[in-house]
Amino acid sequence: MSLKAFIFHAAASEIPTAPLPQIREHMANHCINILYSYRKFCATVSSSGQLILAEALKLLPPYTLALIKSTGLRTDGPIDTRSFWINYVSPLSVSLAIPWVHPRLIAIHELNTKDNEESLIPHPIPLSSEYINDNGIYLLENGEDCLIYVGNSADPSVMHQLLGISSVEQVPAQQHDNPLSKKLNDIINEIRCQRCNYLRLKLCKKGDSSGMLFFSNMVEDKTSIGLSYVEFLVHIHRHIQSKMA
Repeated sequence: MSLKAFIFHAAASEIPTAPLPQIREHMANHCINILYSYRKFCATVSSSGQLILAEALKLLPPYTLALIKSTGLRTDGPIDTRSFWINYVSPLSVSLAIPWVHPRLIAIHELNTKDNEESLIPHPIPLSSEYINDNGIYLLENGEDCLIYVGNSADPSVMHQLLGISSVEQVPAQQHDNPLSKKLNDIINEIRCQRCNYLRLKLCKKGDSSGMLFFSNMVEDKTSIGLSYVEFLVHIHRHIQSKMA
């Protein structure tokens, strides 16, 4: 958590005085230098062809990439939106700021209504469009909103249980009286408690602005301002190898 805080607050401190592309480059370099230091001084002997990540450092690359692509460091949106993001997120604790940088995505069409699970909220899935199936239904929370994305081929029965609708053209209005809908609402309420914020609930579907909003949170995808997650790992590894040479 302390490394995430360091990277995040390093970016926040540079925003008033440095160009955004330069800040994004600095964030990537911070990540590279941290992983290089671990590799040089802490890691056991291993092949130079491997990217070595300690358990405590495994989330550093995806969180760094997410920060690089975050609203506060992007130039392709309204400046008012960027200013709001920076001013709102900068004072937050790390735990509250994380979803604004790296949202949480879960597949709610696979919810289990049993109560014997370790955690109420299911394990998250990667923020990549590769994991979004057209027959799935997904919940994404980003600190501000809870976005429910309904695939075009989602099971009508599951849609009806979760949202009270039979097609993606219909808008959900409220919790419905069945175990699956109750489980979904319990998850949403738990997330709202964790974030100390009443996250707005929005229905998203493919092919319109709501779908674009949902997919804009897929920070592991390649975009106009950033590499895909796999490409970012290759970039990091190449620089670490160069430093080790």
